Amino acid sequence: MAAESGHPPACYCLGNCLNQGVGVERDGAAAAAWYQKAVDAGFPPALCNLGVCYENGNGVEENLEKAVALYRKGAELGDAGAQCNLGFCCETGRGTTQSWDEAVYWSRQAAEQGHPRAQCNLGWCCEAGKGVPQNWAEAADWYRQAADQGYPRGLNNLGVCYEHGEGVSRDVEKAVSLYREAAEQDYAPAYHCLANCYTRGVGVPRDKGEAARLYQKAADQGYPPALCNLGVCYENGDGVAQDPEKAASLYLQAAEGGDRAAMCNLGWCYESGLGVAQSWENAVLWYRRSAEAGYARGQCNLAWCYEAGKGVPKDTEKAVLWYQRAVEQDHCRAQYNLALCYYAGRGVKQDFAEAARLFQLAPDQGDSAARNYLGDLYRTGKGVERDTAKAFQFYSLAAKDEALPVAMRNLGLCYEQGIGTAKDLAKARSCYEQAAAKGDEQAKQQLARLSGPSAP
Repeated sequence: MAAESGHPPACYCLGNCLNQGVGVERDGAAAAAWYQKAVDAGFPPALCNLGVCYENGNGVEENLEKAVALYRKGAELGDAGAQCNLGFCCETGRGTTQSWDEAVYWSRQAAEQGHPRAQCNLGWCCEAGKGVPQNWAEAADWYRQAADQGYPRGLNNLGVCYEHGEGVSRDVEKAVSLYREAAEQDYAPAYHCLANCYTRGVGVPRDKGEAARLYQKAADQGYPPALCNLGVCYENGDGVAQDPEKAASLYLQAAEGGDRAAMCNLGWCYESGLGVAQSWENAVLWYRRSAEAGYARGQCNLAWCYEAGKGVPKDTEKAVLWYQRAVEQDHCRAQYNLALCYYAGRGVKQDFAEAARLFQLAPDQGDSAARNYLGDLYRTGKGVERDTAKAFQFYSLAAKDEALPVAMRNLGLCYEQGIGTAKDLAKARSCYEQAAAKGDEQAKQQLARLSGPSAP
């Protein structure tokens, strides 16, 4: 009755009922019509809701520019919802020119009125340094204000701050508590973050079964990162029965949702024939999508395909280009592979100094083969000042990797010839024996020489 008499709040409330199906059958067109009546009567909150109708094409033909115009009018009248939505449109360039400055301005206007979504949006800008100087402490403060209102995204994002000690003192138990509170509201990213904690044993005992259950909860909502991690569970049999076909299917769903890691994992499935028919062409397709989305492992894998000529014509220069992009993200295998390119002059001008620099990066992340090459460079003085003590040190570290017998053989050479250490034929023989037992042919020859009639 009140709405039919043109009472603006009543028109607005009836629009909400029709939009949500509360007490009446859901009817987007009727909802939009009642919102329009409220707008025509000068009721500011209706501007935001009518804007949402135009943004999503709910009951009216989609018109992003009109949506933005309605948000802007509402925002200028002080409506927090309209300010928040206008800020997001400015952030994404949806229906208007993209502008981080405007995004921050309107998000802040709404956030200061206590709008939880705007508080999270502004917090993310502070976290990422978009439109404002990067400031984790300020980001955490805005997330906290949203969390204090029980807003699930605020709870989850504040949990991330506590898990990693960004803007707050690290407290993994607090992080788990926040994730759990957000998950109780069926918030997919919180299920995912909580599952990650159970996977790694962060703030809770490690429990792969519980992790898989939580990934499934988020995956049921189509959350791409959870689809990817659930795929990992099925690939490895972590908390679920191993099922390569299901893993590949989950990777595909996540990849189609834009998850970069899933794109790379699906590429690996095609490379190795895991759960799908082996196909180098499809492997390259998914590695390329992952690489172009900026995922370091995808960039490294695509580079290797170019280097080896798998699924694409062999092109070492393109391989170097993709390795370099992955190296910019500190990807260890890319650092090693690019170092090899400089070492051998493959796809790039030979440069032992640059090879040494890259090999130096890889050992920081535990690459034994890189340590072995560094031993070679310091032993020969290529690209670095010759230093036999360092050569011996790098060979010793590399030789701890039983899967790298060449390093054990090189360590044997140091003991045999007194390179960087005192001569010790017994230790040299022991090193050669260990390397030979792992199939190293040169070690077998060295051992035979030491054991022959002309042995020292």
